Amino acid sequence: MFVHIGLGKCATTFIQDQVFPKISKRINYKYFNNDLSEKFNYRDYKIHPFENLRIKFKKKSLISLEILSGDLFYNPYYYYKASIINSKIFPKTSSIIITLREPVSFASSAYSELLSNIFTIAKINYFVKKSYKKNKYFFDYTKLNYKKLIEFYADKFDAVYVVKMEDCNNLNLWSKIFKNNKIKKIKIKNVIINRSLSNVSLNILYFTNKLVNLFGKDLANYNFNYKEFMRTYIEKWVIKFKMYKKVSIENDVKKIIEKNNTFFYKNLVSGKYYKKKSKILFKPLIS
Repeated sequence: MFVHIGLGKCATTFIQDQVFPKISKRINYKYFNNDLSEKFNYRDYKIHPFENLRIKFKKKSLISLEILSGDLFYNPYYYYKASIINSKIFPKTSSIIITLREPVSFASSAYSELLSNIFTIAKINYFVKKSYKKNKYFFDYTKLNYKKLIEFYADKFDAVYVVKMEDCNNLNLWSKIFKNNKIKKIKIKNVIINRSLSNVSLNILYFTNKLVNLFGKDLANYNFNYKEFMRTYIEKWVIKFKMYKKVSIENDVKKIIEKNNTFFYKNLVSGKYYKKKSKILFKPLIS
């Protein structure tokens, strides 16, 4: 069994759309992704989508759901608790796949994803140092620690494969993870999928929602894909006129994230982590 837990915003949609469906067919595994979303309400759970559900998967399963890492918008506050839930759902022999990207960029994209769906949570209320009672959605940036995240799973599962975002289209790497050389022959399209909305689009959504709030309404309560609407009618012009900028992160938040992760990520090589006796060992899978 292979279980991809995220993180989200790390070329996850590209992997789920272009890579995993073809790999699962090649190795004859049942692939679970969008069909899992029908089993729970995205806004009903707190830590983990299956925390209140009993669910079982067959041994030959490839499961990919980025929110398995904890929280709808990838809040590090829940990473450890989610790893415990995953250890109860999936067998210890499962191979866990974790996708990572440059840490500050990841935090920025996580906030963009939130604003694309919730619209009006200010950065000061989102990037906090601990559980924030006022908002359900927050991001404890002090707990964003890639090394610890890997350790959470290496402690609980026999194998943990870490894939950096820049290696997500490396079929040689995937062939080693799934131990099947035929994967190298798979054809994939190198396209950008589910790109974060620009600051321009997010501001339009933010102020539109503020206007709607004056009438006692909220955009989040309507069944409408605002993100795709903005991509179709706004983002193409933003990109054309070279106005695309991501949401920025305050310097004090950025410094903590960099301190806890940047050196580790720069020296990280996509590969396999596993625990032997009391030590966590690493085997690189790309040169």
